[in-house]
Amino acid sequence: MTWDGGLLDGVFIHNNTFFWNPPVEAPPVKMTETEFGGSRSNSVINNVIYSTVPSMIHSGAGIKFQHNLYWYPGDSLPKWSYGGREHVGLTSDRAAAKDELFIEPKLDWLLRPLAGSQAIGRGLRVPDPGSQDAFGAPLLPGKPPDIGAIHWPTSVAEATRNRSPGVSSVTFRAQSPNLRFAP
Repeated sequence: MTWDGGLLDGVFIHNNTFFWNPPVEAPPVKMTETEFGGSRSNSVINNVIYSTVPSMIHSGAGIKFQHNLYWYPGDSLPKWSYGGREHVGLTSDRAAAKDELFIEPKLDWLLRPLAGSQAIGRGLRVPDPGSQDAFGAPLLPGKPPDIGAIHWPTSVAEATRNRSPGVSSVTFRAQSPNLRFAP
């Protein structure tokens, strides 16, 4: 966050999983008022952005989007605004976003990629990605990076262990007293 003429330099947002379900139509990523300056690059890389509204990105041209996976499950076409240009649907933005994906990410209820997910092994290698994913599973050097915060299991042992300590099931009681989800 900046104010009084401040500028952002070297912004690096990578390997996150966003599930966006706002009460009004607002994009999950909005950086239209953000001012970038300096010599370092500003980028958003390897993120899964799942939005329940068609507005996806509203951003100025000062930040680059690469190898992100977007999904909007609704009936209308998704909308992007980048560098002052409006795009409706992915085909109108293909020239500017050739390495971006608009495809159902195939995630489970904990936002982990399932078998066949296009997020698996499709990420861009980033400097210093850290040593583990959001659930604490190790990131293996030499393995192509996944898109998102949670990587695909690399072994049967990893796939079967509880990857969310302390959570074995979640019960939702807002609409139905018997609705129950289990991992």
